[in-house]
Amino acid sequence: MGLRQCLYLDANCFIYLFENHPVFGHLARSLFSAIERGEYKALSSSLTLLEVMAGPIKCGMGGLANEYAELITTFPNLTLCDMNQHVACRAASFRASGVKSPDAIHLATAVVYKADCFVTEDSRLRKIEGIRGVALSSLR
Repeated sequence: MGLRQCLYLDANCFIYLFENHPVFGHLARSLFSAIERGEYKALSSSLTLLEVMAGPIKCGMGGLANEYAELITTFPNLTLCDMNQHVACRAASFRASGVKSPDAIHLATAVVYKADCFVTEDSRLRKIEGIRGVALSSLR
C-alpha cells in the first residue's frame, strides 16, 4: 500500500457533516467515510473544537457540543494538532497578509504539520500561497 495523502480539514468540513448541510453534507459524509476507512490521513487544529462546539453551546445544547467533541477527538485516522510556537509564528505571516486569525491558525497548522492539502469550501483560503487548497466538492 502506498503513502496515504494527508488532508488538513478546515472546521467547515466538520460543521457541514454535523449539521447535514444541504449542499455539502453528503460530500462531508463521503470524505469522513474515506478517512475512517483509512484512504486518507487527516489533520485539523484543536481550534476546530472551539469552532464546532460554539454553535450548540450558544443554543443551550452543551450536550450536543460535547458529543461533537467526542466524535472529533476519537475519529479514526484524524489527528488534532495543538497550536505551538511554530504554528503561531507561521500564523503571524498569514495574519500579516490579511487573513483572519482563526483562518491563519488553521492554515499555519496545515503547513507546520505538513499536510498535503487544505480542504475547505472557503474559496479565499484555497488561494493562499504556501499550501495547496482543495474544495471539499472536488474530492470524489
